[in-house]
Amino acid sequence: MEALQRQEEQRDQSKLVNDLRNKFVNFPIGRMLLTLIKEAPAESRPQLTIQLFGKAGHGKSELVNSCLCVARDEPYKNKCGATDCTGAVTRKREMYTLTRNIRICDNRGLKCMTSREFYEMEQQLKGKRDDLSKDVNFETSFFGRLFAVNTVKEKPGNVYVPVIVYKCDSHYAEDQVPELVPLIKIIINVSGKKPIIVLTCSEGNNTALFKQAFNDSGCHDILTVENYTERNPKRTHDQDAAILTFLLHCLEFVQNEVAKPKRM
Repeated sequence: MEALQRQEEQRDQSKLVNDLRNKFVNFPIGRMLLTLIKEAPAESRPQLTIQLFGKAGHGKSELVNSCLCVARDEPYKNKCGATDCTGAVTRKREMYTLTRNIRICDNRGLKCMTSREFYEMEQQLKGKRDDLSKDVNFETSFFGRLFAVNTVKEKPGNVYVPVIVYKCDSHYAEDQVPELVPLIKIIINVSGKKPIIVLTCSEGNNTALFKQAFNDSGCHDILTVENYTERNPKRTHDQDAAILTFLLHCLEFVQNEVAKPKRM
């Protein structure tokens, strides 16, 4: 009897995950993007980019790997070169295709929370860093940054959903989260939207502290996601559902923008 009940629960969980995946894959995001983008060339295909930000070693690459395997319903692969160490590995912005109109962008992590690092994030949000072959450079001088910005024109046809990824692996939320307030303010000033917050490693007792700290910083759109990793690649219904819920939340983020009344 218990075995039959477990089988029925597994079927229900599997159906839920498949329903979420189908909703994500078939979401009419292309039409919504055309509503938002008025200057895109007729021959171009509008793109939604889930743009990840955050501190180095906080799981941005792991989140990309997790989204890729779950959205495509395939075995986990470390396509981003994520590691279990806490140091920075990613040096470039890397785009990964989820669907025809949706991409997710891995990013170099912040280390020292300097004005140069925040300035680089601001230029990414403004669409000034479309050359993905170059390293994300936090060391460029002021004049070098000014020249780079003035020689790169923003390309129409892209809509960005800003996401901050944060690992809940310490007890110092009230000290650590405020370090990201300058980045949060930049995201709001450039995009007019507050970022989605994704908390990883959230199975401990610290999650509530980090949620409260981000709430105090003005961010109320907070999700918890456990990433797949090379150490833990085995997919589960619960983790799949959480990752698909995050992806759908990004699309609903755009849907809400389309639904806003237009100013006359």
